Amino acid sequence: LGALLDQLKGDRVAIVVFAGTASVQCPLTSDYGAARLFLRAIDPDAMPQGGTNIGAALLLAREVFQNADRGSKDKVVVLISDGEDLGGEVKEGIDAMNEIGARVLAVGIGSELPEPLPILNKAGQVVGYQKDPDGKQVMSKLDRAGLTHIAEETKGKFFTQPRSVAVGEVVKIIDSLQKNELESRLMV
Repeated sequence: LGALLDQLKGDRVAIVVFAGTASVQCPLTSDYGAARLFLRAIDPDAMPQGGTNIGAALLLAREVFQNADRGSKDKVVVLISDGEDLGGEVKEGIDAMNEIGARVLAVGIGSELPEPLPILNKAGQVVGYQKDPDGKQVMSKLDRAGLTHIAEETKGKFFTQPRSVAVGEVVKIIDSLQKNELESRLMV
């Protein structure tokens, strides 16, 4: 996400984080410095419920767009996920995106073969692996079909890049979209 923020020019951004539930980490803003601060504050341990609920994230993204004080001509949601949805609200999320005319650019992360979910320390080093309540290792894999479905149903696109995050192609698409002129306001 940091690399994506570094390459955007003049777009307003918001950050919605999700696991079993979704929450707005950063409201819609054109202040990339503020967005980076919110990005650095993201902590997976702060999520109240584990799992993956992509539908809840898309529904909340619709609210973020609807609560914006200015409309935008082109709306894009960059969904970064392994795509394994456990919430069952994906159809509602797709409908919400289509309702407001937002495309989903789905960026798949992870391997298509099941892999254990690592636990990282503050330095980014693997210190263990996630376990379920029964003590079994939690496995995850890229759901290419699920993410492709979300992207296609919203006139978006699916991207994946082995051992990396496919940000460059996402930026090219965002740059090609029509931009709105935004007026600046200073409030003291």
